[in-house]
Amino acid sequence: MALLLVVDDEPDLLDLLTHILKADGHTVLAAADGPAALLIAAGQRPDLVITDFHMPQMTGMQLAEHLRGASATAATPIVVLSAAADPDLDRDGLITRWLSKPFSPRQLRSEISAVLAQTAALATA
Repeated sequence: MALLLVVDDEPDLLDLLTHILKADGHTVLAAADGPAALLIAAGQRPDLVITDFHMPQMTGMQLAEHLRGASATAATPIVVLSAAADPDLDRDGLITRWLSKPFSPRQLRSEISAVLAQTAALATA
């Protein structure tokens, strides 16, 4: 399975996401904010980052900008979770996928599987 980095400032949602993804066999790293996520991503190089859009200190979009700007994570897929999912906010094409809140565990699993499959297909092409 994959190494996933989940970023959310809401502890309950962070725990829920971690639980769902670990149950699917993924290794999950968790961060409560963007700066912590950047430190983890630089050292661990996750296969996928799942981040909330609205967070204090650094938004999900700002996190994506930093990840894209670092050579180690420039190609890492990024899924943004947002109650106000608006792909038009991603004018620079930084985000791989948007997932609207609320979402079901099934939707989360489906999106993550699709992104990981797409990434694997690109890597073997």
